[in-house]
Amino acid sequence: MSREAPYLAVADALRARILAGEWRLGGRLPSRARLAVEYGVGRNVVQRAVDRLIAEGLLEGRAGSGTYVRAPRERLPMIRARRRGSPGHPATSVAERGRAGAWDFHTRVRVPAPAAIAWRLAATTAGSLLAGLPAGAWVDRVRKRPVLIGADLARAAVLLSVPAARWSGLLTVEWLYGTALAHGLLTVFFDVSYASYLPHLVGRARLMEANSTLSAARSATSIGGPALAGPLVGGCGPATTLLASAAGMTLSALLALAVRRREDRPARQDTRPRLRREVREGLRFVLAHPVLRATILGDAVFNLFLAMYQAMLLLFLERESGLGAAGAGLVLSGMGCGALLGALSVTGLVRRFGQGTVVWLAPLVTCPPTALIPLARTGVGLGVAAVGLAALSFGGVARVVAQTGFQQSLTPDGLLGRMNATARFVSWGVLPLGGLLGGAAGTAFGAPAALLVAAAGMTLGFLPAFLSPLRTAEREKSPACEPN
Repeated sequence: MSREAPYLAVADALRARILAGEWRLGGRLPSRARLAVEYGVGRNVVQRAVDRLIAEGLLEGRAGSGTYVRAPRERLPMIRARRRGSPGHPATSVAERGRAGAWDFHTRVRVPAPAAIAWRLAATTAGSLLAGLPAGAWVDRVRKRPVLIGADLARAAVLLSVPAARWSGLLTVEWLYGTALAHGLLTVFFDVSYASYLPHLVGRARLMEANSTLSAARSATSIGGPALAGPLVGGCGPATTLLASAAGMTLSALLALAVRRREDRPARQDTRPRLRREVREGLRFVLAHPVLRATILGDAVFNLFLAMYQAMLLLFLERESGLGAAGAGLVLSGMGCGALLGALSVTGLVRRFGQGTVVWLAPLVTCPPTALIPLARTGVGLGVAAVGLAALSFGGVARVVAQTGFQQSLTPDGLLGRMNATARFVSWGVLPLGGLLGGAAGTAFGAPAALLVAAAGMTLGFLPAFLSPLRTAEREKSPACEPN
């Protein structure tokens, strides 16, 4: 092996074996671990060699399945010229070779998302849409702590099924879809239960502090989790890494089991429980309350444009900013830092400005800086872009913490599950639509323009709360803002 670039030597050897027909078209290559042993190199060297062959069109990777041989692609040189029809213009050059030209005065390539990605995204969000409202009605009938424990243990079992299927040779992409769907459904029940259990556990007077602490913990794990996941995936593989996630779910269940505060059973209704009637009752309560209606509508507007923004953000950073992987990672790290800072600061902001004011003021102040992302280039622009994303996360977390405390304090115990489920259903329900809007806007106008539109839309998320009694909650003591 060459000491200078061992991955090139491995790539040359693999290329020769592929062209010699050792593996047929569509055939699966041995695992990276096996190839590393065969060539006496590390897995990262084999990974770089395989990535090079994928870029050449000799191989293709399939998520959760492996690497396969594909038919080699014909590589045509691109010749640049200013005017269409002139000798050497790309469209003319391609047409001379008997191909249809697709170059039209720009280098933006419009590539539709593979069906596998669409199905994976649908599976991860389908749980909230399928079970969101019924889950709230069911949670209101039962004690919340057993639901938390059962959901955690069930999610751990679902995640453990992936490495088990991988080791037994049964893992398929359909298995992964089913895992994502089951995990999403269980997460709906967990999230609705914990948001409904918190007022009982800490008391309504301490909801702000409790929500702030929980949000800070989530933000810290969102920073540390990916940092730990990278080495684990690289060293152990994606399937095996899920063992760590399953262990985390099990630990969460044990911690919930250790809670000793007694939880009263919800009062039984005189009439026979009817799921449809209970769901309608929860919807009527939320939509009739001016503050709950305004906060949930503001969530819908914000999340719609946030999904649009996120759909274009990675595309912009990867293809148009020229930052590279390290620069894009630095920009994105601003989101985790901003979220943690927002969670730690929200209690002080509420004391300074008031809880209702924070709900509408946070998006008005922190969303406009996201319009700076199209300036992301190396140097000063890189820092400006990171600050813009940090501001977005800071304001988003501050708004959600202040808003969640308000929603919980305004809702009777018997309706907490349905209120939380309705809020989650609306918030998650608009995400697929926002992603579609982002893709359409990016295709029509380009990623920078789509980011600017999304930044303006997120800023408009302040309007529903601003036009509601929340704007004067602290000054006028509106009855609509009085705790239940």
